[in-house]
Amino acid sequence: MLRSLIVLLVCFCLKAHSVLGAEEVAEVSASEAGIKLGDPVGGAELGDESPNAKPLTVAMASPADGDASSVLVVKRGYDDSYSAFSIYPLIGTTVYATPWWRNQVSNSYVAGLGFEAPLTNYLALEIEGTYGDFDMVYATPYTPNGFRHGYALYTAGAHAKLFLFDGPIRPYIAGGMDALYFEGLTVGPPIPYVYNRWVGAAVGVAGLDIHLSKMMSFGVRASYTKPFLNTPEAWDPLSRTAEAGVLSADYFRFMGSVKVSL
Repeated sequence: MLRSLIVLLVCFCLKAHSVLGAEEVAEVSASEAGIKLGDPVGGAELGDESPNAKPLTVAMASPADGDASSVLVVKRGYDDSYSAFSIYPLIGTTVYATPWWRNQVSNSYVAGLGFEAPLTNYLALEIEGTYGDFDMVYATPYTPNGFRHGYALYTAGAHAKLFLFDGPIRPYIAGGMDALYFEGLTVGPPIPYVYNRWVGAAVGVAGLDIHLSKMMSFGVRASYTKPFLNTPEAWDPLSRTAEAGVLSADYFRFMGSVKVSL
């Protein structure tokens, strides 16, 4: 009889120890998860054994969350890749729109420098300045073999640029105003004299930027310039000279560029 009581007591102690140990493990696991026993989770409490109790589900951060964050960072970096101030040199040539001026005026080169400041990822403001070296030749009664002289053309202008879509290849259109400064126009014999003149012009541009990286791209562009401010009028004595015609002649420009984002 005594032996049976001892056996029952030992079994009772072992059972109690097992239950207490299980509760301790559950409490530690809950504390590690940031919750406490008795706190409501999903409409039920831990330890609630009622029929309406809902099972505890602990949401863990999966590797996909990290991948999603990486994708967001990469996407944000791509969206912002064109938000930097840019500088770009320009080189190209000028071709006059009308046949007479194409035959009488030649352009050795046009070189310049531009600055681009994005307003949004699709809209930017650009400021450009260029220098062109030109030669003019035409016959006069005093020079039947042709009177030749050179002149320089400086331009400075501001244009609004609209990119048509985003990506590594970015076509765009642009428009604005240029100030044209003709330097060294020489009226021919019998009494040669030299003069300079400012002219205002409207400019339309179509181009394409090809991005090699976030910081560098190559570009090609074509522009059309139409002078209309301060051009010679009929009453202006200059209007009777050949040089006056170049002040109001429309021309095309074909340029290449290398853009560097700062």
